[in-house]
Amino acid sequence: NDVDLDNDTEFVKKYQTTGTYLLEFEIDERYLDEISWFISTEGQHVVVKNPEFATKGEVEFIKNKFNEMEALVYASTINLEKLSKVMDLDSFARMYLIQEFSANLDSAATSYYITYDCSKGLFVASPVWDYDWALGQNNGSKQSKSGTDLYSKDATKWFAKDKAMGKGD
Repeated sequence: NDVDLDNDTEFVKKYQTTGTYLLEFEIDERYLDEISWFISTEGQHVVVKNPEFATKGEVEFIKNKFNEMEALVYASTINLEKLSKVMDLDSFARMYLIQEFSANLDSAATSYYITYDCSKGLFVASPVWDYDWALGQNNGSKQSKSGTDLYSKDATKWFAKDKAMGKGD
């Protein structure tokens, strides 16, 4: 989804070579409330936080970049050399450790942020965000309204793949 704005082709081209996209992973019952978003090939709901009012071209651009990276993450054989050309693997490893150490309830499903630096062509796991339900600060619930398990140890999407990346080629 996106905002139907007139595309300034020069601005979009410049942004796609020098800009930085801020993306948030969101649970299925909340992403539709956002302005700009897409669903990845593997079903990850991704909100485009910056640019907030993304044009169709910008949403399509970052969706394609994300899907290319995601295809490498979900490949039957993990190729760390290829992944390192599109992901800052150290940042994803650090983010995984921070989420696990803090037992962040949201870590596997929502308020998980990554950026895409167009000048480097690299996804980075940053910034860390939303730790109000971490370190035991929750009401005992561990599921979203739709029943999605929010604990990272039980993740079925990105965190499950993060764990498996260490076993790649």
